[in-house]
Amino acid sequence: MLSALLALTLIIFQTVLVTLIALRSRDQLASRLFIYFSIVLIVMIGGVLMRDVASTPAAAYVSLALASAMLGYYFALLLLLLSALFVPQWWEGPSLVRRPIFWISLPYFLIAIAISVDIFGGLGFVVEGIRFESAYRLNYVRSTGVVLTLFAAMGQVVLVTLLGFAFFNPRHREVRPAIVLLTMCFLFAFVMGGLTPRLGSIANLATQIQIFPMVAVLGYLALGTRLFSPTRAALDMALGVLREAIAVTDASGAIVFANPSARRLGLETGQPLDAYFDPQVREALAGQASENDRIAFGMRSAERYLEVVVVPVRNPRDEHEGALVLIRDVTETARYQSLLETERARLAATVADLQRARQQEERLVATVRALSLPLIPVLPGVLVMPLVGEFSGARVHEFLDALLRGIETRRASTVMLDITGVAHLDAEGAHGLLTGMRAAGLLGARCVLVGVQPEVAQALIATGVTLGEVPTAATLEQAVVGQLARKHF
Repeated sequence: MLSALLALTLIIFQTVLVTLIALRSRDQLASRLFIYFSIVLIVMIGGVLMRDVASTPAAAYVSLALASAMLGYYFALLLLLLSALFVPQWWEGPSLVRRPIFWISLPYFLIAIAISVDIFGGLGFVVEGIRFESAYRLNYVRSTGVVLTLFAAMGQVVLVTLLGFAFFNPRHREVRPAIVLLTMCFLFAFVMGGLTPRLGSIANLATQIQIFPMVAVLGYLALGTRLFSPTRAALDMALGVLREAIAVTDASGAIVFANPSARRLGLETGQPLDAYFDPQVREALAGQASENDRIAFGMRSAERYLEVVVVPVRNPRDEHEGALVLIRDVTETARYQSLLETERARLAATVADLQRARQQEERLVATVRALSLPLIPVLPGVLVMPLVGEFSGARVHEFLDALLRGIETRRASTVMLDITGVAHLDAEGAHGLLTGMRAAGLLGARCVLVGVQPEVAQALIATGVTLGEVPTAATLEQAVVGQLARKHF
């Protein structure tokens, strides 16, 4: 009676806990696995409870067959649940068959399916029938019963081993009390299972009692992924979709977490972080362990260029606990920067070429200007300056500068301005020409106009000057002869 009451209480407790988790955290993997595990456990307990109230061997056989068939699924789902809580990397992989948890849990499910088919199909490989010994019990085939006992024992050993690794993992430091309690529950269940043939109902009662703390701890851990840490799911999702690689190391430098982007770069949990860097970077990382400032560097990996930032992680007691590693693939940025530098160098070369071309052009213009207003010595103290083309604007200023500098440099007394090649002379040009002649006079030089054309003469007269005031000559030959005669005289 006490055993039935305890089983009913356990079913109610499990149902309430499953309902709470389903309402608050069913989108989490661990929570969903806990729900499935609880359903299997409720079916197992319910099968035993129905066995105790069965009125016929056939009804008792169905109840016990249901409970026995659920035993394999119990161990399989318990393994899945603990791995989701403490070894999430077993669930990572591009496809189901490439995830470690698939191959680890596959034998459990295969054995559970085989037992279910044999029991409900009446094949006789596992169960031969039913007997009554103070309660209905299944008659297991002796050799198969030994195998199933070993299977149950191995299942307990695997679960305890998994919890042992979880206990020593620094990531699970905060839930170590829960891990210890779970381990004690599993060990207690293992011992009670071995003593059941001797203790009978007392062992079954003790096993049912230990289920309460085990279920409570598992529910706490499953519910904690959402109820006690409401941002954990969002953070996991954010870290999963980030293009930047993120890894976390423990105090020894081993990687304890790597998001999908980090794994694509080759970073795997359990491996030392410095194994992925060259010796210079490893020395920098070694020195970083005792400093508070981050370390940043660039590195090339195959055809990629990576920017790496390592930030030390310390606890409130200022003890080094590990490091946060951020890796960004800047290959495209580096490529664009290289292209930009190449383009910048090309533009700089183009600008330099243009500057050289401009300087050459300026020198050519200066040469052309010098050739367009030459001062040719024909006699001692006598210079000839032929003017060709248009004579206005900037040409007038160049004329004045060249004329006055030539007179001063060569100490000329006479300058013959040959304007035979000037077909047209506007007012500005005429004023400039007369201004140059007057300025030459101030320097002590006499200017003679040679080859004055009718249009040029009209432009000069329009300025108000008479040609009688300006020495002229029809041709350059005449001007030279006149100069010689003037000196001879």
